[in-house]
Amino acid sequence: MARTTYRVAVVGGGFAGLQAVRTLCAKEVDVTLFEPRQSLVMLPALPDVAGGWVEPHMVATPLTTLLPRNVKHEWCGVSEIDLEQRLVVADGIEHVFDSIIISSGARTAPSPFDQASKKAHTLNSLEEALKLRDDFVSYLTTVTKPQVVIVGGGYTGLELAASLAARAKFEQKSCRITVVEMAAAVLSFVPQRWHRRLMSVLKEAGVEIVTGTQVTAWDGQNVTAGGKEYRDVFFCWAAGSVFSDLTLHGEAERLPDGRLVVAEDLSLAPYPGIFAAGDAAAIKFNGVVFRKAVNFAWYGGAVAGKNVIALLSGRRTKPYRPADLGWAIPLHTTGVGQIGRTIWFGGTFALRVHYLMCGFRSPRFSQKLGFAKIGVTLFKTDKEDNMKKIFWGDTKDANLGLLLMRLFTGGAMLTHGVPKLFFTLDKFTEIVASLNLPMPGFLAFMAALSESLGAALLLLGLCTRPAAALLAITMAVAAFVVHGADPFAQQELALFYLCSSLLFMFKGAGKWSTDALIRR
Repeated sequence: MARTTYRVAVVGGGFAGLQAVRTLCAKEVDVTLFEPRQSLVMLPALPDVAGGWVEPHMVATPLTTLLPRNVKHEWCGVSEIDLEQRLVVADGIEHVFDSIIISSGARTAPSPFDQASKKAHTLNSLEEALKLRDDFVSYLTTVTKPQVVIVGGGYTGLELAASLAARAKFEQKSCRITVVEMAAAVLSFVPQRWHRRLMSVLKEAGVEIVTGTQVTAWDGQNVTAGGKEYRDVFFCWAAGSVFSDLTLHGEAERLPDGRLVVAEDLSLAPYPGIFAAGDAAAIKFNGVVFRKAVNFAWYGGAVAGKNVIALLSGRRTKPYRPADLGWAIPLHTTGVGQIGRTIWFGGTFALRVHYLMCGFRSPRFSQKLGFAKIGVTLFKTDKEDNMKKIFWGDTKDANLGLLLMRLFTGGAMLTHGVPKLFFTLDKFTEIVASLNLPMPGFLAFMAALSESLGAALLLLGLCTRPAAALLAITMAVAAFVVHGADPFAQQELALFYLCSSLLFMFKGAGKWSTDALIRR
């Protein structure tokens, strides 16, 4: 496309804004990015930064290393946008554009206790997360009976509570943490099975959740909530998120949290050329408003940029069809998540999914590796407990080991049993007869049946002990009768299957098996 004077403003340089800029600059449109922050920040990891578990370089990437060279970057925030006039006000200066993409993100809902002398800790930025981290460690060392009060029982509030509880434990400090939530329940959309587990883990970590109430007073040291006073507290505010601190002039439809309701192509009716993406946009699909998420922001910014190009080229804009692959809520030692709005999962698997997703969307290779490492090893909250696990393991390790051993043994045994039972039974019967054993036809059939049906049952973890006993008998005959006079190298495989079968005969299939599901 030839160079054009078509001017586009992108308001906000988060994931949506970055993708919009990249898309537009690839087509040589005159692009101006308004973003006062120095870095692109992986916001979902900020609770871990606040707890001191993730280093700043893992979540922040300088924008100068990410932006195309032909973008004009204004290092300032936008205070006003006139939708009708396509006018942007930044640092008191008015700028007129042909198109505007609003990707200004969201911020923590304002607190009524925001006076400078008694401001609550929030997680709007990396700087705030680092201040929270440093202030909390200092607080733990200076207060006799530390206690934290966090307002907001949503994702951020609960993740922050779990992160700070783990930090206090790591520092060997007893710290009570209270999450105050105005709603009747937290994570009410999570199935009861996972909800009970999460609440139990939080309770064991020293986190108390108080629902149906709100904070009514904060004097910089003491908090009052539900008529109860919490003294000398570390106070954090995570009560939901709202549209960025930006004034819009126009008649755009908005949600209660301030997000702009957009059309399928992310345009803002009735203003052609105005688009919104990321956490600033309320994207509806089949009547459901999508949640705020990095992935939606990433793809939404690119679609908004492409649709600006389409308008410029006289082509039809394309609808944004976000693929909801899933989400995960990390609570430091456990978590919960969902795949495709249908399949629920939890435990450490949810933690691993969360950190691998953070790594996937991180711009730098070193950040991807760092999050991948966290996803594999997770955090070491208690040094002594982790050393014990390294040397002696735990029940989760044992169940995983049983699962892997059972799958291998059952699967490998099937490769021997199925051909004998269905294809070479006559030949196998002749081999048994040559050993001068009684009823060779019956014994050959039972051996082939145990190595096929028994192996299949072992693979499934169904009727594991009887199936393993049958396999153990068959392998004992193979090792000590069929190969009794042979060298160890020829006995080795039968002995391996014998020992494996005895393991499952005495131990059972473990937690991750069909037998365990039936027992529930």
